[in-house]
Amino acid sequence: MLKMVYPERIMQSATARKELEELYIKKTAVFSQKVNYAIEYDLMIIVPIYNSAECIEMCLQSLLHQKTNYTYKIICVDDGSTDQTESILQKYKKFSNVEIIRQKNAGVASARNKALKNICGQYVLFVDSDDLLPEYSIELLMSTAIKNKADIVEGEYREFNENINVDMHIFETEEKQKKINGYPWGKVINAEKLRNLCFPDGFQYEDTIITMLLMPTCRTNIKLSDVTYYYRRNPNGITGTIQNKKQSLDTYYMTRYCLEEMIKRGHTCDLSVFLNHVRLNWMRIQSMPKNIQRAVFIEEAELLDKYFNKEECVRENLRKMQKALQRRKYSAYVLLMNHWHIL
Repeated sequence: MLKMVYPERIMQSATARKELEELYIKKTAVFSQKVNYAIEYDLMIIVPIYNSAECIEMCLQSLLHQKTNYTYKIICVDDGSTDQTESILQKYKKFSNVEIIRQKNAGVASARNKALKNICGQYVLFVDSDDLLPEYSIELLMSTAIKNKADIVEGEYREFNENINVDMHIFETEEKQKKINGYPWGKVINAEKLRNLCFPDGFQYEDTIITMLLMPTCRTNIKLSDVTYYYRRNPNGITGTIQNKKQSLDTYYMTRYCLEEMIKRGHTCDLSVFLNHVRLNWMRIQSMPKNIQRAVFIEEAELLDKYFNKEECVRENLRKMQKALQRRKYSAYVLLMNHWHIL
């Protein structure tokens, strides 16, 4: 049966694209860079840092006091901090396995990429500058990775803030989650998988590459039930500060550009991965004008038609979302999104 072309859909898409382009200045997304690959350590830990004077010492102390037989090097990339971060970092130059790099402020993607230009570990671990590692994290993550020849190994993470005491001993959680999360931090990654991949500079939500470009290249991913990472709640982070800004549209463009890059690289995108990003995009642009939200909906529907027109998602919520997108039923889509957790 021939696929029908609906003229009104073409008009909708043209209108949606125009509305987005009038608001958003399009940027070029680059997903690879030239890399020097010289393995000297079992693990390379990358810590992007910006104005972290209040917490960077706790972070580095948790990294330096790991109880492990694996060798590791800590690469601290100071992204042009203007507080006391630079002077604090100077104290850590005396450690042979700590390297301090300072650059002009260019964002977290640029800071991570700066370190990735010189890969020195068999595995790579990203740690945010306000977070912590329990004392046996490296030993557990690396031993699991080496034993299983895994591409990614991560444990559970626990959130904390200044009012919550952190138990720095690893413990097993009651509920075991099998799915690898989409954050860059808290997982050891086979460095080979990062030789031809970098974070798109100049974009928010740059970590979209983890689920859309990194994971499709990985064969063995292991999720542990042990807590191996402590994530600090930060009300001043991206989630809390960017939603009223035009840059929140980066979430849609990252999904689109990563999908296009995935196809260029010869990988197949999982439909559920795409639809989960559509759901994330919806949550991230809630404060944008209604016409922009609808324009993103139309553009995502076009992506769905282009790349997934013969597939049907198994999970009920995602399948309903897929049908709403395919039929361009925006009101049904909004209703579904607003009642997601009771379906």
